[in-house]
Amino acid sequence: MKKSFFVSLALIISTLFSCAGHAWGSKKKYKSEIMDLKLTIFYVAQRYLEPERIDASKMFLAGLDNAARMVPEIMVREASGLVEVEVMGKTRRFKGKIESVLYLMESFSDAYKFLKANLPKDVKLEKVEHAMISGMLETLDPHTNYMPADYFKEMKIHHSGAFGGLGIVVAVCSGKLSVLKVLPNGPAFTAGLKPGDHIISINKTSTDNLSLQEAVKRLRGEPGDAVAIQIKRINKIEKYTISRQVISYDGVSHQTIKSEAGDLGYIKIRGFQVPTAAQVKSAIVKMKNKNIRGLIIDMRGNGGGLLRSAIEIVNFFLDTGTIVSQVAKNSNRSGRREYRADFSSTIYKGPLVVLVDEGSASASEIVAGSLKYSGRAVVLGARTFGKGSVQDVIEYPLDSALKITISQYLTYGDVSIQGRGIVPDIEVHDVKLNPKNRGRQVVFYTSGRETMTEASLKSSLKAARANISAKSSYYIYTLGAKAISMPFKCHYCGQDPDDDYSEDQDAFKMDGVVKTAKALLETRRGKHESREITLHKSKAALAEFQKKEMKKISDELKKTFKIDWTENKTSTNPSLSVSLKPVKNNVPAGSWAKLELKVKNTGKQPAFRIRSELHSSNPRINFQEVLFGKIDAGKEVKKIVEVKIPDGVSSRMDYVKADFFSDVQKLKFKSDSTITVKGANNPSISMSYYFKDTIGDDGKLEENETGEFHVILKNTGKGKCGESSLILKNFTGPQVEMINTKSDLSKLGAGQTREIVFRVKAIKTSADEYFQFKLKYKDCVFADELEIPWFVKTHRSRQDDIKKVNYWVRAANNLEVTDVPWEKARQKVWQAKKGSSFNVTAEKNNYLRISTGDKKFPYAWVARSSTALMQAKGKTGKLSNVFTLTPPEIKINNYQMMVSDGKVTLTGKITDTEGLRDFYVSVSNIKARIYGKKVEYKVLGNILDYNFKVVVPLYKGINIISIVARDKALTKQSENAIVLFRK
Repeated sequence: MKKSFFVSLALIISTLFSCAGHAWGSKKKYKSEIMDLKLTIFYVAQRYLEPERIDASKMFLAGLDNAARMVPEIMVREASGLVEVEVMGKTRRFKGKIESVLYLMESFSDAYKFLKANLPKDVKLEKVEHAMISGMLETLDPHTNYMPADYFKEMKIHHSGAFGGLGIVVAVCSGKLSVLKVLPNGPAFTAGLKPGDHIISINKTSTDNLSLQEAVKRLRGEPGDAVAIQIKRINKIEKYTISRQVISYDGVSHQTIKSEAGDLGYIKIRGFQVPTAAQVKSAIVKMKNKNIRGLIIDMRGNGGGLLRSAIEIVNFFLDTGTIVSQVAKNSNRSGRREYRADFSSTIYKGPLVVLVDEGSASASEIVAGSLKYSGRAVVLGARTFGKGSVQDVIEYPLDSALKITISQYLTYGDVSIQGRGIVPDIEVHDVKLNPKNRGRQVVFYTSGRETMTEASLKSSLKAARANISAKSSYYIYTLGAKAISMPFKCHYCGQDPDDDYSEDQDAFKMDGVVKTAKALLETRRGKHESREITLHKSKAALAEFQKKEMKKISDELKKTFKIDWTENKTSTNPSLSVSLKPVKNNVPAGSWAKLELKVKNTGKQPAFRIRSELHSSNPRINFQEVLFGKIDAGKEVKKIVEVKIPDGVSSRMDYVKADFFSDVQKLKFKSDSTITVKGANNPSISMSYYFKDTIGDDGKLEENETGEFHVILKNTGKGKCGESSLILKNFTGPQVEMINTKSDLSKLGAGQTREIVFRVKAIKTSADEYFQFKLKYKDCVFADELEIPWFVKTHRSRQDDIKKVNYWVRAANNLEVTDVPWEKARQKVWQAKKGSSFNVTAEKNNYLRISTGDKKFPYAWVARSSTALMQAKGKTGKLSNVFTLTPPEIKINNYQMMVSDGKVTLTGKITDTEGLRDFYVSVSNIKARIYGKKVEYKVLGNILDYNFKVVVPLYKGINIISIVARDKALTKQSENAIVLFRK
């Protein structure tokens, strides 16, 4: 790029900063339009790792595409080199080819002005800006990200390694804020909290009214400050007042392991924060004082963290050479930066083994790579994730931030692991045999296959150095240790009850990887030699260890599954006849699918260690293992694989292929089939709601008054609700006490109706004219979510008083009846037929309070203009309830669930009683890294029904096509069509 370009860009950015009040410490910060977007473009141009990856045209299209994905009203299309943007029926075309980043800023500004001018007022423009930033950054690499203020704040707390809190780990389990773990010696531990306690209030605020993030914010705070909580333990409620203390992340733990060669040290590093290096050093010193004969560093599942922390830890073991280098191609940051080992920091020189797996990434790969390639340590486990890039964080004026990739790192010996990971010297497979796990009883040769890697991520970077051919020296299979359960089992929202996620990942266990490391260190007898010598001298010991472990596996297979896992000691290839088929098709959602595999030995010799691996477009079937073991000549063995189909899934057809093996040798035999799933009948919630005061019958909530929020729900769908709840959330603040605000709607059947009453008390009058609430419905199984703003009038002055009267009126037409007279707060709840009579007891502006004759709700309000005055008393008319929020109904006609031509045509009909606002169609394909790409949008203009026909482009594999319709009240309904595209 030319120097003049950066000069121009610098002038633009200086203007931005002056508009923003760039002095970070200033009390008042002003944000100019899309300032964060413009700042991001500037810093990408100035500091990004590889300028040649910056494609302004792709960034513009991706930014707008992401905005369309996040905001229903936006539709983006490509046409003849142009980018067409449609908003609520209005269209504008923008130049698709953008020559430089400088013009990108101008293009986004023009597009934003068009969106701002045409989007409905209820769309938050900040949301649009954030979506455009995130979308354009996705074209660079997976780790260049925009962080809104809340996310950035949490990241800083995490990296600091400490915060003010109570020393507990919490989660929402079965809809309740629950204590998962209590940290030893923390304030909560001292007070007596236990795993499984349900926290029902924090500082007098009910946790029913709080999200997990909101609850965590209230539990954290300044050290020394007290927090009052109520907990429910079984059926007993207890109160605690606990002073917050500085809580350090439990990022490092250590212990000694008994061994034939003497005690061995073990250190678990879970992440790299500010205090991590000091914690590791303290652990090493303590164990050295116990005369350990070898040390194991376990970084499995460690996703990384601070680079500086990783370098400090490598220094404890390595006394010479380059620990890590950073390299970049950006002209502003070109060159090389090295971090060299410092012998004065080395504190342990004994035998060393490092444990890694697919979840070890970034900083943990720096440690593992430097210690491996320097010859200092032997690495065990599985190939690591492969994140070899370095990010810098740039803080923006209003506390948001940009995390931007500025370089790649090379470990000791200039080895690049970007997209490749660290290959372990000894690859260890922890074999899990669990007959109680109905859905996956065996994990043997496929261990780790399902894990995502850096190379599989969208826009992943290429390695900065040529590929280094590497493979493990040894492959070990060990019998896995039994899982250690969490002290309290948490059922998360939407989790299938047949799925067990209760294993305590932080608890130490002598699993196969640790056992292998122990066996390796026992051969060293406390003597350190280079990695190459250690591997060579350990060959016989590892072979003997593997022999013992395979015998344990074989014994367990025979005992538990009646499988003969005798080793094949002949060189003959087996002759087999194989088949795969579903036991039954059209498997209902929420039930178990069954697949039948048959293997017949058609040869004259026994076949040994026969097994099968399943591969499928359905992730629950993919990588299933089926062990047959030894099959005698002429014998046939049948096996049934069971797979749980979750509740709430849509109809689908999946391809399944079975490959067959003799131990690790792949055989020529294979079989394939398809299996179909019958989708669940979806629920559909219609809703009516009204506010009832208890003082004055004026529809206001006054100081010390308790009001009632009535919600009437009807499931108008064809299936029962899943794990669902209704919550009334407080957006006013401490002026309102929430008495009961949550109700469980799980299993509300089709056609059933339920009325819920929430109660709140006004502690004092709001400074605003209205108290603010939000009604939130959520179904975790069907992924349905609805949020409705709800305002309640407060008492501010005598001008709000109502005038008491007494006369009768008749409905001039069909009458709309509301709960209160106040413009912002009133809800249409009932209706009365034309000619109905009502007694008027009060007036306010153009609204009349009528007597309903209903004891539960004796008063309601009608518009004066819809009534006619009566000269005499009449008979009180009848009111009927109206569901003001009724989702549209979507019917998709029959379609092909498996196609081969790359597209599918969907037809159907959408109807709504109140009028349709719009509808749109999007497609997602996880394998192709396509998420919610919108392919159709149409404004419907409040019509009552619409017949749609849309051609949807497909990507190889499973495509989830979502058809979404909204009515004029923004009530949304969606239906999915799942299509398998096989070429």
